[in-house]
Amino acid sequence: MAVIALEKTWSTSVTAVNTGTSVERAQTQLYTIKTELLSNGFSVALSSNGTSSGASDYWSSASDVNWDADGDAHSWIVLEHSSGYQICFDCASNFFYNLYFYSSYSGVFTGGSTTTKPTATDELQSVSDASPVWTSTDAANRSVVFVSDSSNENYFILNVRPGSATYLLSNIMFGKPTGYDTNWTEPFYMRLHSTNFGYALGFDCRIDSTAVIAYALYPYRGSSNYLNSDPGSYYDDLQASKCYLVSGNRSEQRDLGYIPDLYWVDGTAIQNDYISDGVDTKRWLCLDPLAVPNDGTSITVNSSATPTEYDSADLIDMSTNVAVKADQATEDNEAVDVANQGMRAGKSDIRQASFFRLTSVGNGGIVTS
Repeated sequence: MAVIALEKTWSTSVTAVNTGTSVERAQTQLYTIKTELLSNGFSVALSSNGTSSGASDYWSSASDVNWDADGDAHSWIVLEHSSGYQICFDCASNFFYNLYFYSSYSGVFTGGSTTTKPTATDELQSVSDASPVWTSTDAANRSVVFVSDSSNENYFILNVRPGSATYLLSNIMFGKPTGYDTNWTEPFYMRLHSTNFGYALGFDCRIDSTAVIAYALYPYRGSSNYLNSDPGSYYDDLQASKCYLVSGNRSEQRDLGYIPDLYWVDGTAIQNDYISDGVDTKRWLCLDPLAVPNDGTSITVNSSATPTEYDSADLIDMSTNVAVKADQATEDNEAVDVANQGMRAGKSDIRQASFFRLTSVGNGGIVTS
């Protein structure tokens, strides 16, 4: 097949967090995320370090990031994007490894104190489980991999534990999808992939002043739950599938576009490796089942293994594979029902609801059948 090409230009930075107690490492991680966002399209609108709060940046160092229960003194921060929307990180927990992530598409967070985060009339929370774990609970080494596109529209923030058993502690993703439905007047997706949530594929989105859950569905590989809805055909091949957003609301059953340059890959075949775009050998970094865009930077997240560099021409792009798309339209309603049930149960069973309602994929986005 043809080489899979990047749609956007990306930059990547990696910050290793290898010193301090478990709490100090978590503080450094979150402070790093804040400083990276300030360098990539954001400014501080409101914040609290647990001692002071208001319309200033009270996160002057990692020690200003402090956790405690909501109602007790703790840290939070509201960052405003250059386009006007706002995001909020809230450390309202007795445990430093819990983190709450919110957004306001209209950029209207207001209020807040040293004990309670601000609120917004259009507030959207990502990952609504009671304890969204986002980092390691111990003092093991970890890294923050920060990826953003040159237009400052899409952000992938990966919290990684390096070592012989490298894995994602969490990923925080948000931004503007590509090829989205023209009826999507507030095109925004967000997700904090908590370790408590396994591989649940739900993204919180704003469609038209309403919040909906969209599902990033991809073909699965039989009982392995990876990438093949036709397990017998391509079992031994490397595969890739775009991260499509499909609305799970009964009244909004349509394809909502896809997250640019984000792919699901076969985590059993590619792990902590790179995929080439035919020009640079390090255009995607593979962690777990995710392949995130990369700027060609050599990222060492696994101290005990040398990354393999794959050519994307060796991948089967499941996004456009006819065998995957064929005869799927009749399964839409059933798949959405299964997806809704899976998310309500807080489980990752929705990946079994594998379907695409696509007739073609082109530069202008997706065309539904």
